[in-house]
Amino acid sequence: MSKIPEQRILELEAKVKLLEKQKARAEHLAERADKKVIIFDMLVDMAEREYDIQNKKKLHTQVIDQYREQTKETIVSTCGLLGVNRQVYYRTKKSKLRKQNLAQQVIDLVRVLRMKMPRLGKIKLYYLLEEDLKKIKIGRDKLFRILQANHLLIIPRESYHITTDSHHRFRKHKNKVCNLKINKPEQVWISDITYVRRRENPSYLALITDAYSKKIVEV
Repeated sequence: MSKIPEQRILELEAKVKLLEKQKARAEHLAERADKKVIIFDMLVDMAEREYDIQNKKKLHTQVIDQYREQTKETIVSTCGLLGVNRQVYYRTKKSKLRKQNLAQQVIDLVRVLRMKMPRLGKIKLYYLLEEDLKKIKIGRDKLFRILQANHLLIIPRESYHITTDSHHRFRKHKNKVCNLKINKPEQVWISDITYVRRRENPSYLALITDAYSKKIVEV
């Protein structure tokens, strides 16, 4: 049984109302998404100003690559979404690859020397590799940055002299002033020995100090 024109008109009006609601909701969601983008850009700009972070341009290529991997979008559409020129994207990728290749060459040179001398520091490394580094246009500061980024810097060992031995074989006297209440000068003297760093020979300094005034009474 065919529908009368009035019924057909009512159905079309209902569909139009439904489409209008869907359109209004889509516009509302799009407006919220635009506001989120604006707020996010404001947060990034504020972080750059407040914390002196200058990484927005450097992160563009990483964001584009990660977004394309997740969404299978094209370079053209992804660069358009971020407002990045495709030539800039390709130039940045090429520059990053070139820097990685240079860093790898430096790492290979360093590892060859470290095979023979594992504790070789950055200054000596630069001195020994200076001619090879000049060929690939790597200076001292660049070498140090590459070593730091790849965890190849040598942590210096702390050299110190032990001045206290509590496990000797000689007689040990009891601490007679452990519970003594010190309330005046010249009541208790304390002696100690310490190590003084020198370029030539190690030196030791023995002091006698007043326990109350902390004054050095004898050297």
